[in-house]
Amino acid sequence: EACQVDAPDLPFMPPRVFGGWLPYGYNGDPREIWLLTGTDGVAGWYALELPARDNKHLAFVLPIVPPARRRCGLGKALLRHAAGRARASGRSLLSGFAWDDAAGEQFARAAGAKDGTPEVCRVLDLDTVDADHLASLRAEAERAAAGYSLVSWAGAVQIGRAHV
Repeated sequence: EACQVDAPDLPFMPPRVFGGWLPYGYNGDPREIWLLTGTDGVAGWYALELPARDNKHLAFVLPIVPPARRRCGLGKALLRHAAGRARASGRSLLSGFAWDDAAGEQFARAAGAKDGTPEVCRVLDLDTVDADHLASLRAEAERAAAGYSLVSWAGAVQIGRAHV
């Protein structure tokens, strides 16, 4: 519900996708999920991501409070708890994001957050793109990618992996 209010133009994350994203995020960094509950159920929650490979001084927080429960201190309580968890994990910087002109931006400013790197979100409805055009873009990308591969590892560069 909060996402539909705060970012109505973004595509909805289906429950199955959300269920996979929630415990692991986009890149598998360690994360904590905390719920704030009341007598009538979940009053809010947050995800706290703790980067493991780089930016180890950073914790990324995504607090969510349903619109009907906002402006009564729940978000502040979630943020205070997240900051404590980040500190306990050895992090010195708490980061997050908020959509321009949405409740999250007002909340972040009231909490003392500073502007960071602006992001742009663009959505392309693939049902509106000509299938032949998509096929030509794929063919062009496949030609350009010939001979390349994508690899990932943690730790020191392995012999035979580094090519200059």
